[in-house]
Amino acid sequence: MYQIACGIDFMHTGNKFRGTILHMDIKSKNVVLDAKFNARLIDFGLARELKEGDEKLLLTALPVGTPGYFPTVRHNLLTKQHDFHNFGVVLRELLTGLEPSEKEEGVDFRNWHKSLILRKKQESVWNNIDIDEAVDEIAEISVLCTKSVNENLETIDLKSITSKFKAMLRNKSLWDATDGDRCEICLVNKHLKVSFDGHDLTRESQASCARKIRTCCSCMRNSYINPVKCHTCGQTIEPVINAKWGALLLAGFDTRNGRLFIEDINRFKEVITSTVLPAMSISQYNIITVVPDTENGTCATGQIDIAFEKLRAMDITTLLFVYSGHKGPHDDLGQEDDNSLHIGPNEYFPLARLNDKLNTWKRDKPQFNKVIAFFDCCFPEPLKLESPLKLIQFNPTARTERVNAFQNKGSPCLQLVLQAFTATANGGICIYKDCACSKHLHGDFITLDDLWKYLNEHDQRGYLDMRMPHLNTQDISLCDTVLAYNYNFEVKFTFKLEWHDKLLEKTVHPRDFRELNELKLILAEEVMRHVLGIDQSSQYLKSKFADIISIEIYTGPRTKHIQEIETLEQLMLAWTSKRILRCTARLLYNINVGKPVGRCLKDVLEIRTLHRTALYKCSLTDKHLTKSDLVRYRAMVEKLDKTSGYLKEYLHALDMIIHHTQETRFQDNRLDITFLDLPNSFTLVHMSLVQTTGVQEVTQQ
Repeated sequence: MYQIACGIDFMHTGNKFRGTILHMDIKSKNVVLDAKFNARLIDFGLARELKEGDEKLLLTALPVGTPGYFPTVRHNLLTKQHDFHNFGVVLRELLTGLEPSEKEEGVDFRNWHKSLILRKKQESVWNNIDIDEAVDEIAEISVLCTKSVNENLETIDLKSITSKFKAMLRNKSLWDATDGDRCEICLVNKHLKVSFDGHDLTRESQASCARKIRTCCSCMRNSYINPVKCHTCGQTIEPVINAKWGALLLAGFDTRNGRLFIEDINRFKEVITSTVLPAMSISQYNIITVVPDTENGTCATGQIDIAFEKLRAMDITTLLFVYSGHKGPHDDLGQEDDNSLHIGPNEYFPLARLNDKLNTWKRDKPQFNKVIAFFDCCFPEPLKLESPLKLIQFNPTARTERVNAFQNKGSPCLQLVLQAFTATANGGICIYKDCACSKHLHGDFITLDDLWKYLNEHDQRGYLDMRMPHLNTQDISLCDTVLAYNYNFEVKFTFKLEWHDKLLEKTVHPRDFRELNELKLILAEEVMRHVLGIDQSSQYLKSKFADIISIEIYTGPRTKHIQEIETLEQLMLAWTSKRILRCTARLLYNINVGKPVGRCLKDVLEIRTLHRTALYKCSLTDKHLTKSDLVRYRAMVEKLDKTSGYLKEYLHALDMIIHHTQETRFQDNRLDITFLDLPNSFTLVHMSLVQTTGVQEVTQQ
């Protein structure tokens, strides 16, 4: 009972990547036991996800649940109380041993009062006088849960219920570990066999955990979406990578090639924050980028000082420091005049100052304990940090040597570091043909030793015109050598393309896109080529076509039960959950600000003329149409098209928007209709809602 309640509480607790999950079919048959009789909740076929901040879900059809469990009273809103209700039925099943279809003098099982439940309890199971008080409390909880859905008892709190169950268990184990070497979360992968498992040994509640939960690397890596809670200590287990990590990324100054330094830094940020290939998955809020601002003359030194103050204010334990640029002034022979980082026109940041800031941070914030640094510059100096502050520092060359960069491509060293972080997931592809570098990346993590061998592989093969990489370390342990997660398999997304009754399949690799819009452009090109027969079109037309594409997953058994993927995080969560990714034209009635819809019409060359005529005859001088304008416009288009009748599909699209789009979406918004000529006599009708109140009127795309 305690374990089921914990599972429901976990589903109902959303985070920044997912909302509250309503199971909607909690029943005894959806509770399975492992070899040690630990309970797990399964079958999420009817589950629904609430949007961020929502506590209710509006129904467009009656919910389908299991008879005997789901409330018979009709509800237009789904809430957490529906899961509470079903849980209450399961509790009385456990107490009585009866089926949920049972009745007593015509009273349904779900509606039994507490005294009746206790009178019907299984004497062979609950006959110990020492547990009478617990049985009484379980019956009380069962009644409270089943009543909550009808009486709207939103004050019911699963956390307090789990606490009551925990108290009933007294000193008994909350979870009995199963035998074997499998992860206790997914039950598929082998658990991590390392000395670190995410428990924070500096916290008494976690350090004293008697039986730590076994997790695999995949579940640990994805814990930024679904946090891991230890079944023994009840604490949230933070991953060894990315939890409390921060980064300061610094681009150097150069009058001719400064943009290459900025590109290096921006690319580094993309990789370490990526949730598509989560090598580190450092929070964007914990990363500060400083680049030379030559236009406004902003002092880069001041920006660095501010960055350190912001990072110090966070609860950061590990800092990733990356610098791509030049060292301070030196003559043609390479003799240094100033041991500084060149960060702006006539502006240098001394390494001594950097050392001081890091050491002061450690003295003021003892939890700050490690620096991972990448200095991609000539004549790199090792940082001088005070023990016990730990250090891992990569340099592309020795402190007495220059380093070469690719013209118009930036630093080869940083490129290889980033390639290593994503190599296995990208299929082991290297920028150098027939390179065997991926053989050094194995296991669940990329360690210091792995990265070191990976870089040296390229140097030994003579692929790079660069010196031998150098490494500086201080006070590190085995756990500290773990730098990034490593996928043991190639990551690729397979989409089911459904368009004009044609079914296609397209596989896309993460290396092919960085933003969701770039992914939609790839899918748009695929649809245009294989459905419409359009091989060549402008980037602008592709972007407008991509606007109307919806990447979706099914969330229920009906066609209406779909969720549109709007972020890369949602895409990765769907892929991790093995959901079928569907690509189709956005449903017409789902039009909204920022969500255009459209259709491709064949042989409608006169549609623009007819459109302008309809606007003119309706006295509509503004091309942005209100709901009432749209109704009049639609009627005029039908009248003008009566003789030819070739705009039936266009009229159907207008009808779907008029009759099925929520009224609230037209409040303060207007409809903009644009016609775009495509090859092969196709015309793309692009329709978007435009905000016209409170902001400058622009079409949202």
